[in-house]
Amino acid sequence: MALAMATTTTQLTSLYTAFKIQRIKIWAPPAQNLVPVTSTLIWGSANSTTFTSAGSAQKTVSDTSIGSAVGAFISSRPPKNSPASFWQRPTTTSQIPLVEIQAPINTIVDIVLSLQNDMNADATPTAVTIAGPANVGEVYGSLIETAGLLSPVGVKNIT
Repeated sequence: MALAMATTTTQLTSLYTAFKIQRIKIWAPPAQNLVPVTSTLIWGSANSTTFTSAGSAQKTVSDTSIGSAVGAFISSRPPKNSPASFWQRPTTTSQIPLVEIQAPINTIVDIVLSLQNDMNADATPTAVTIAGPANVGEVYGSLIETAGLLSPVGVKNIT
């Protein structure tokens, strides 16, 4: 759950029912002390057994900075028929790694997502209990990956 609204001081409700990764862009800093900096994006990470058993190899995209003036840049879409190319539901069970990002500190990562709302008016949105306190009616961002390094910009982060 990346974007959610506080419905109580200890509960967040998801603002969408599914997401799809459209593109990931990575801007790494230029070389530091004349040592090149490399950024790598791996679609279907090494821990993703579903990706490799589907008959598709992992797709790796990387770039290295040039000198102290030009930083590394990656812009990539999910490979065709990889798990990352399909709609995903925000859930805490049965998660598989969709992508692995290896980049140095001060790297900017832009993940472009399509979000889908449930058209069924009777459906109950996904909700999670948090330690709080949250302000009712405010939109919060929660971490979209396990390491806690990437969080949505422009919203308050809460766990």
